[in-house]
Amino acid sequence: MLDTMIIKTAPLFPECEDFRCADINQHQHTLGHIDCPACDDARDATLSNDPDLLLSLKFPSAASNWLATRKPYLRDRTWAMYEHHISTLAKFFGEIPVGKVHLGHLRQYQLARIGNHDKLWKNRAGPSIINHELSIMQQVLKRAGRWKHLSHHYEPLPLPMSGKPKVMTASEEKRLFEIAQSSPEFELAYLVASLTVNTSAAGSELRNVRLRDLALSIPKPSMTVDADTAKNQARARTIPLNPTAAFVAGLCVVKARSKGSIHPDHYLFPKRIVRGIWDPYTPASASWLRKSFAAMREAAHLPWLTPHCLRHQAITKLLENGVPSEVVRGIAGHITEEMMKHYSHSRYSAAFDALSKIDSGMSVPFEHQLKIVKNNR
Repeated sequence: MLDTMIIKTAPLFPECEDFRCADINQHQHTLGHIDCPACDDARDATLSNDPDLLLSLKFPSAASNWLATRKPYLRDRTWAMYEHHISTLAKFFGEIPVGKVHLGHLRQYQLARIGNHDKLWKNRAGPSIINHELSIMQQVLKRAGRWKHLSHHYEPLPLPMSGKPKVMTASEEKRLFEIAQSSPEFELAYLVASLTVNTSAAGSELRNVRLRDLALSIPKPSMTVDADTAKNQARARTIPLNPTAAFVAGLCVVKARSKGSIHPDHYLFPKRIVRGIWDPYTPASASWLRKSFAAMREAAHLPWLTPHCLRHQAITKLLENGVPSEVVRGIAGHITEEMMKHYSHSRYSAAFDALSKIDSGMSVPFEHQLKIVKNNR
């Protein structure tokens, strides 16, 4: 029969030795590729690249297959975030085949997630998180060829207007660090807060710093935020350490050594396994700072303060001191234009002090000022 004849085909990509279906020395194709085992092997090798396969799978399986194909292109941090989003989506879409997902499901997910209906999730989520989660659904639906039927009608949740980053006044900052140094309970929060305020490095960046990333020798101490662990490629940078930052980094190294971090590949803030035991090859958990920082914040009477506010503090102070925006970006890494505009609007006290320096006191005579005040009472 013609449809069972075996033929050999030329490689589709002769330059690519790893393309399984194109290797004529190992694979043979049936005439017309009907019931072709070589093509079936290639489909299996591409996992979720086959739209027909994805459409028939329930969302959790389809999403896992899709994510497996993204592995070579994603950083570990992004991979973990995608896995978390998929597990969150699966609590709602768990029994729905990808081919059956429609616009109503997406809208109901938005409503359910923002209100945590039926208590499917531990906490409610805001618009930004929900939009990120549904972006994973979009990518799976695109791979399955289904998104084109929904894209023109899907509406992501509107995001609230981003406000100006909160920063401390000079007196609040002074009070915070005086209190931070007053008790061993605040030690971790003090070390991290000091480094962030003096370097702009966020807590998520500091917990991924290894000993090899620190150069504390005089006269040019520095700290490197590695591209593999930074929030994005633009946040990878080497930050010069001012005297305070270098001193605090030295204290952190001493603390790290007491926890077993002695090799260059060991982390500056290693993960605690149980009380008194740390794993120097693993960075501190995402919640490493929560307890110490909350206690310090409460003692300083700054209930709104978060660790990320200290990054805002550093950037704002740099700009207030006249540092060019290009230099600030080099120190702090990627900053969007919108955020830079927020940062560029200095605190009122700093703006008032600047304007006070050019107040000659002669534009309007003092006697005339008093007369105007009296006439307007």
